[in-house]
Amino acid sequence: MGMKDNKAIFIYEDNTWSINYVLGENRNVDTSKIPSENEAIVIAEEYLKNFKIDLSSLEYTGIDNKYADEYLHLIYTPKNINKDNFVFGDITITIGEDGDVMGIEDGRIYAEYYKEIELTSPSDAINIASNVGVGAIKCKASVSSVKADYYYNEDTGYLIPTWRIEGEMINQYGDTYSWNPNIEAVKK
Repeated sequence: MGMKDNKAIFIYEDNTWSINYVLGENRNVDTSKIPSENEAIVIAEEYLKNFKIDLSSLEYTGIDNKYADEYLHLIYTPKNINKDNFVFGDITITIGEDGDVMGIEDGRIYAEYYKEIELTSPSDAINIASNVGVGAIKCKASVSSVKADYYYNEDTGYLIPTWRIEGEMINQYGDTYSWNPNIEAVKK
């Protein structure tokens, strides 16, 4: 099976993507056929141009040696990052024998800086929380406080504003449980 017959593009939830030209293939690598780093950089940058990735927005930072294979894994990091232009993550280009590009992974995640955002009200947060996670059990909630808080989304790197509700929930049998939902506060 040739390389062109066995490629796949993956698009991830956080808008990162990768393309694998040798999906499912195990190959013995002849390291004498792996190009030099300088040759690999020329090949990698040609592919970046083909994928319409602006080279002026990236900086080549070296070879990543954490992989178990013998290929060259070239890392390109976003540059010119400031408070109005957050970009997390890198682009990795894998170069194999004879300069074949084995895969490209664009792991960049774009973030935006907001000084002010529109939030739901604390009472709206309580209404939302009353419908989440209760299921078929009939309960009454007693809210003791609603405080501004946040949670960290590990997949995207965003800090999400929330309303942290503190209270108790009493089910139809009189059992009392602590009730501490953390409801996203960003208005949709």
